[in-house]
Amino acid sequence: MTVGAAFVMAASLAGAFLAGHESATDPVADDLGEGCRGTVPAAAAKTYLESDHIAVTEGPLQHPGTLRCSVTPAAITSEADEDARLDVVISPGEYGADYLDLSGIPGVTVPFGHGWVGSYAPGEAHPSVGVATLLLECPTQPGDALMVRVYGDWSREDDELAAQKDEQLAVVTARLARQAGPEWGCDGHPGEVPESLPLEEPTSDIPAAEATGTCSDVLSAETAAVLGVETVSETPAGLALVEHCGARGDEEEYDLLAYYGPSAEDTGMGQPHLAATAACGRGQGWAHYAAFTDENVDEQPERAAALTDAFAAFVTTSAQRHGCETPNGQDLETTLGTHQRQDTT
Repeated sequence: MTVGAAFVMAASLAGAFLAGHESATDPVADDLGEGCRGTVPAAAAKTYLESDHIAVTEGPLQHPGTLRCSVTPAAITSEADEDARLDVVISPGEYGADYLDLSGIPGVTVPFGHGWVGSYAPGEAHPSVGVATLLLECPTQPGDALMVRVYGDWSREDDELAAQKDEQLAVVTARLARQAGPEWGCDGHPGEVPESLPLEEPTSDIPAAEATGTCSDVLSAETAAVLGVETVSETPAGLALVEHCGARGDEEEYDLLAYYGPSAEDTGMGQPHLAATAACGRGQGWAHYAAFTDENVDEQPERAAALTDAFAAFVTTSAQRHGCETPNGQDLETTLGTHQRQDTT
């Protein structure tokens, strides 16, 4: 499955998470009161939905402490209003994986930034939608974290306004997360509400030496030559819940991935060639790292050692950026020590 197809699937699932269920409450219009436990930032939501009046509909509970709700224009005045919506999931970290679709290589996600542990998936394949996922440290909740996930559909495919809508959705999500923290008894330090969201795009097919994101310092010239790698594709370096570094040659393919928080509970990626884990703070739990390849590198000792070396560099750099402890993993004990870097956080 391609990245674009995976994102479309994720967006479809997110947009349908209230569909097919009778709502637990009737819509609450304008005066939102206790709708969505009072966490919806009304002004920001109205801006995103382009409506002077909005309504909140709460969905059925799937797990203890979890809340699902949908925010829509209170009055349907145009065809656009019929689809415009904000779908919200607030969940203890232990159950967060149930609300994530992690199929496919997650190259479409980028760090949310602004001091948050979290990711943003802009509408790459479908310009009218976006998904933001933030993590709050929360020892009072199962999994020691609270996940806030907001799916936004502003109903019109307009490339010129897509960046503006991405920023508006980021504001909605950050404000909602900051209000949800105290409501769920979380005392962790939330990030800031972004005044703008200069999202860095994932980078594809560049020389390994030019990498500045999640592939930076992963492949030396010697390692790339041994693996037959010519180009890499990467996501920006930050505190995203899923990180990816893909390396490609004429026939060779290698994918290095890191999963944090609820994303690590169910990676959906099958059996990796190499794997590692690390204990992390800030509600990220146990991080999982994986290396995948279609190459039969085990029969090529030099190439197997080079892949292990690249994986160790990727794992160590990512773990240090996220403030995690030294990772442990199969066959990495002899290489991790070589790749200890200064923490850049």
